[in-house]
Amino acid sequence: MASGLSLIFGVSRIVNFAHGSFYMLGLYVACTAAGWLQTIVPQYDALAYWGAVCLSGMLVAVLGYAIERGVLRRLYAQPELMQLLSSFALVLIIRDAALAIFGAEDLLGPRAPGLAGYVSLFDRRFPVYDLFLIAVGPVVLASLWLLLKRSAWGLCVRAASEDRDMCALLGVNQPRLMASVFALGSALAALAGALQMPREPAHRAGHVKTDACGRIHHHGACAHDSPLGINGQSTDEPAFAPSTRNSTRSTAAIARYADCDRYRGGIHGYWLSGS
Repeated sequence: MASGLSLIFGVSRIVNFAHGSFYMLGLYVACTAAGWLQTIVPQYDALAYWGAVCLSGMLVAVLGYAIERGVLRRLYAQPELMQLLSSFALVLIIRDAALAIFGAEDLLGPRAPGLAGYVSLFDRRFPVYDLFLIAVGPVVLASLWLLLKRSAWGLCVRAASEDRDMCALLGVNQPRLMASVFALGSALAALAGALQMPREPAHRAGHVKTDACGRIHHHGACAHDSPLGINGQSTDEPAFAPSTRNSTRSTAAIARYADCDRYRGGIHGYWLSGS
């Protein structure tokens, strides 16, 4: 969940208070979809469970894409207070929408097939599913690292996190890139919520996780030379000030990339096309 919030902040510079609401929606959608899929394929519990998890991530990603295109895109040039108030307004809207759609009762999700029981470690019992969730973290980290370091999209994201204006001048399609980053961050929040199905019921209080995630993000994103190039070590500069060394390297890389690939087309040219 925190990785999605950091990814969105690194590019848009908006602290998205509604991020916890996407976590809540992911859990609601997963619980609902799991029950629906179990009625369709009752003999395949694993397919119903993991299908519900994937479906919640995809649906919330589409919602996040629509919110960025319809609401947040108009806030990038606004003062920070307006951005915070608008994202907090989204929290209230999403919470009331969840009440209208899913009702006031908590929703219980199914157990994860094949991950029941516990493992004894150091004279203590650890649920197998909790160990699975611990293992998911490094997998998500490695996947995001590969995506940001080895793909054309990741190159544009890293460059935009350093200097959005320079990236726009070099031909990167800023609106398209912003929307895709927000959709990915929303999907990560939804997947984090969906994976909590066996551990907690879906309830509207899930949106309060935004504040805790925000604090994690505030401290974690200030680490020197993060994957998005955010640096908050100097007390003379604002928090999250970009690293000059990384900015020069990223913009130079995107410039070479634009020269070589602007007219190639396909997925590479997609991020370098006009608005």
